[in-house]
Amino acid sequence: MSANPFDYVSQKPQPATPTSKKLVDILQYFVLLLSVMVVVYLFFMIPTQVDGVSMMPNFQNDEVLLTNRLIQLVGGEGQLAANYDYQRGDVVVFTRNNQPDLIKRIVGLPGERVAVKDNHVFINGQKLMEDYIDPIVKPTSPGTFLAAGQEKIVPAGSYLALGDNRTNSLDSRSAEVGFVKRSQLRGAPFLRLLPLTNFGSIPRGNYRLEAQ
Repeated sequence: MSANPFDYVSQKPQPATPTSKKLVDILQYFVLLLSVMVVVYLFFMIPTQVDGVSMMPNFQNDEVLLTNRLIQLVGGEGQLAANYDYQRGDVVVFTRNNQPDLIKRIVGLPGERVAVKDNHVFINGQKLMEDYIDPIVKPTSPGTFLAAGQEKIVPAGSYLALGDNRTNSLDSRSAEVGFVKRSQLRGAPFLRLLPLTNFGSIPRGNYRLEAQ
């Protein structure tokens, strides 16, 4: 060893071993995956908490749902995916001016004639068969916006949205809500996150009218 403390032996950096290179590649992959998941979560999917009993028995108070925003951003007429749009029976979340968001079910589509009579919803004169509610226990009563037997046409770009709990729901039957514009919609819940005992997918619509 040299007595001079400033003497040193230069060493070339050692190349990374195959094992360490694999670890770096895996770490980079997970960072990229996490970044993509964060972007998807923030822009294309949003958590929604059910507040109240207006969607019982199908959705309970305080349940947490994951809402698909993609249908709102790229679906619909004139959009990137024109055939990817809301259907009758879809559960949706929508906004109101300076009011909490509401979660309801699409019942009437743009251009349809809708009416409430005899405890049922009628679309273009045909009774809507709603398997997700019990019409005896939860009859569909009229409201201040949609009076008994009154027929209205759903405007273009709007929907008739009702709660599943027809006896306790603030929805399109009320003048406070009326027809819901597509621009008010935030998306359609597709996955039930909490409670874990009820974890699972949320089916989309496609409910039938009674044959004449």
